[in-house]
Amino acid sequence: MAARSPFARILLILLMTAMSESSWAGAEFYFFTDQGLVDSISQHLPRVDQQVGPAFRTNQVLDIGFDPDRNVEFDFRKKAIFVGSLNLPSLTHEYGHFLLDQYLLRHSLDWRYVWLRLKHFKVDLATISTQLKQKQADIEDALADFGKEPEKNRDILIRARRTLDQTLADLAELSVVTPMDEEIAPHFGSGNHFFSAIAPYHELFSDFLGALVMGSWSIMEETSRKLRIEKGDRLQVPEGGTEEEIFKNRTFHKNLKFDNYSFQEWQSENDYTQFPIVRSYLRSLIEERQIPHSLVLEVLAGAIGDEFREIAQGRMDVEIIGLKEKNQSLIDRIERRLGQSAKD
Repeated sequence: MAARSPFARILLILLMTAMSESSWAGAEFYFFTDQGLVDSISQHLPRVDQQVGPAFRTNQVLDIGFDPDRNVEFDFRKKAIFVGSLNLPSLTHEYGHFLLDQYLLRHSLDWRYVWLRLKHFKVDLATISTQLKQKQADIEDALADFGKEPEKNRDILIRARRTLDQTLADLAELSVVTPMDEEIAPHFGSGNHFFSAIAPYHELFSDFLGALVMGSWSIMEETSRKLRIEKGDRLQVPEGGTEEEIFKNRTFHKNLKFDNYSFQEWQSENDYTQFPIVRSYLRSLIEERQIPHSLVLEVLAGAIGDEFREIAQGRMDVEIIGLKEKNQSLIDRIERRLGQSAKD
């Protein structure tokens, strides 16, 4: 075989990893030994898909891995869910992260730009282009070499072709997001602040999905309390707050308004406590205005994309803006999108 770059040698190790079997067309399962757990997940997530509607359909296959040290957790960087035990509210919540992430990757050029740079270790677009082209050349060399004995190297060739497809997709994505470079690059820095900025929106969306699917406005509070007791893990509580207050903030309470709610400074330091008024507002859309679940989820996701555009392009600093203004801004964007959907 021809000499390969260090990257190519690493690539071959990855390609030779054993392939997993898939039990559900939308996911691949890794490291599971309990078929009953796989079956339960495979039955539940398609039911969630039916409830969220066509706006969240994706061709992206979800990787689901077994990890006994976790309950259920979505890994944003790996785009995978890790499961240690079956907990349907938690599974729905974490699947919500996947659905919102995929929605933003389809509908938000700002998030696509940020994610591409984060995915490639935060380097600039020119460096990403160089690295991807080298990766493409290495994979094509590997395909040519292993293709000489296709039957013997079948699994390696399948994985190599998948990796090549992803590399070509990243090159195509690079050309799509390049126009955003002028707007976002001056505000990119290390890029880490974008994850922390969007995290509270993600938790809001995923808690809302969990409440809708499980049919209970308090289910995420109840689930977090239960896991706290079972796992014994203490929450990270900002100074001035308490675990009890964090638990309560995960319920979608009724009739919370700006004139009867007082925000506390510590709430801006926790991802679950920043949108109490929005949570109450979302409940009112379902109960009082009787807007279909799928439409509310769609306009919420779209409004989050609108908010992230302001963040990514430096027009909204989430470290400075107050929680009252932050809640009002998101509600206003949801209302605008609801109004537009009515016209359509």
